[in-house]
Amino acid sequence: MPNMSGSAAEMPVSYAFPEAIELQRRTDTPPPGAWHEPMESRYEFRCWPNNCQTDEMTKFFASWDRVDDSRRTDTYIFRKGCCDLLMKLRDQTHFQVKRKLGQRGQIDLWGLQFSSAMPLQDDVRRWLSNACEFSPFNKGKWSQSAHAFLCQVSIEPEWDFLPVSKSRSRFRKGKLTGEVTLVSTRGCSMHSVAVESEDALVLEECISAEPFAGLANRDYGAALREYLRR
Repeated sequence: MPNMSGSAAEMPVSYAFPEAIELQRRTDTPPPGAWHEPMESRYEFRCWPNNCQTDEMTKFFASWDRVDDSRRTDTYIFRKGCCDLLMKLRDQTHFQVKRKLGQRGQIDLWGLQFSSAMPLQDDVRRWLSNACEFSPFNKGKWSQSAHAFLCQVSIEPEWDFLPVSKSRSRFRKGKLTGEVTLVSTRGCSMHSVAVESEDALVLEECISAEPFAGLANRDYGAALREYLRR
């Protein structure tokens, strides 16, 4: 078993994304600037509290430094039966792929595998279609607009997508970054609260106390897939 103690930076690259490394050996060299290796990885705890719990968490973050407030719409792209990949059009301007690298108790380790501005260049698209087995990139005459791309995803039997509006506030304290986000999709709204860090021990100490104690960790993909079935 790989060592998951200490900081995310200590995670061996071979464990961070073994499938991608093997695929890279069998495919052309990835275009520069898009593929992240070693991956940018961080430990994360994410929960979906009710309104009263969200109020308590907002009070908890009041003593942290406020980083920024933002609004955007991300479109998440799902492949049936694949739960460790998190693909999205970030603010409809960047295509990103994150991969769950492992778990340590109540927290997950996520790595940014791929990020590139839209429209994707042909060499990036071809390489990504092989590396991530992303079939919508290989069908017909692919249009580079985000709208046409999502239209292609929608007709693929193994793929689906979900637009998600976010209103997010971020906070920072030492090695920790926190966020409180109002998430809206398909006429429903809920709060998502997350804390992340490169240091697993610091994050574990933070979530072991109130207001996080007793709440389950659930990533964006797991939470949003429920809305695909509605």
